[in-house]
Parts: sequence; C-alpha cells; structure tokens
Amino acid sequence: MKSSADTIHPDATDLTEASIQGNLQILLESPDATLQAHCIDESQIRRCCQMALSLQTEMDLALATDIELSVQFVDSYAMQSLNQQYRSKNSSTNVLSFESQMPPMMLSDTPADGALQVLGDLVFCQDVVLREAQEQNKILEHHWKHLFVHGTLHLCGYDHEEPVQADAMESLEIQILSLLGIPDPYGISE
Repeated sequence: MKSSADTIHPDATDLTEASIQGNLQILLESPDATLQAHCIDESQIRRCCQMALSLQTEMDLALATDIELSVQFVDSYAMQSLNQQYRSKNSSTNVLSFESQMPPMMLSDTPADGALQVLGDLVFCQDVVLREAQEQNKILEHHWKHLFVHGTLHLCGYDHEEPVQADAMESLEIQILSLLGIPDPYGISE
C-alpha cells in the first residue's frame, strides 16, 4: 500500500519526463544502502532527485542523456569529520553535498548522442536525520525526501548562505515537496 507521500501530482510526472531527458543513475554505496534510511527506497530517492532536477534552473541539463549522482550514508563520527574538513564546522549535519563541477562529458563526437553529467556526491548521516525528524516532529519519510531534494539542489548550484539565496532555495524546495505530497518543511510541524 502506498502512503500519501508516494502519490505524485499528475503534473509532477509530466514535468519530470519532459524536463529531464537524461537517464538518472543513483549510485548507492552498497546494494542495501537504503536500509540506512529506514523508510525510503531507491525508487523514492530517484523520484525526489528527478523532481529537483526537473524544476531547478541553475544547471543546464539540455545535453545530458545520462545524469549521475552518488549517495553514501555515514555515522555521526564520520559526518563530523567531513563537516570539519570541508566546512570547518565541528559537528555532525544531516547531509553534505559535494558538487562535481565537471562539465558534461560528450558520449561521442556527435553532439546528438548526448552527454554524461556527473552531479556529485550526497553524504547523509542517518543518526542526525532520525534525531531531527523526532525533535522536529516530522514524518521520517518526509524528512528524508526533503533532504534528498535539498541535497540535489545543492549539487545543481543552489545555496542558502545569504538570505536571498535561502529564500529562493526554500521556495523551490517547498514547491517540489508539494508536488511530492509533502507539506512545507519550513512551516508548522507536520
């Protein structure tokens, strides 16, 4: 039985298919990696990432026939270490996004054959995600999906360091999550 969060607004499916011509490859660290998420599987991850890619406007994916991103789950200690190394923050966080910054790689000498666009890596700390969902009284599945959308937008070049950037990114996240049947994560608790 599907939960209401699994039901996509009909327009959302059309948007995904029309906007993303590329084949999205999700590279998981291991075959059972989604067990770390406790409630979200690879098809749900793909749906969240595709929706984010369909509605983002920072990255031109017109030539991409193949789009690739990798997903890894780590414990609090590993996340704290990564966060310290790459962001100079000595604490764990829910997700880190490592944008590849690679240009599209043409699959042949013929532009019509398309290109591979490597987006980068998403690293999640399941301990932090579980704790946040509980503390913020959020449905765990909704929180995971929000973080996949959030991380994918980061891989496309979105940021939230400045208030104007944060407003734009959060508005887009709210729009995407609404199409996925998930309430505004920045509003009142679910």
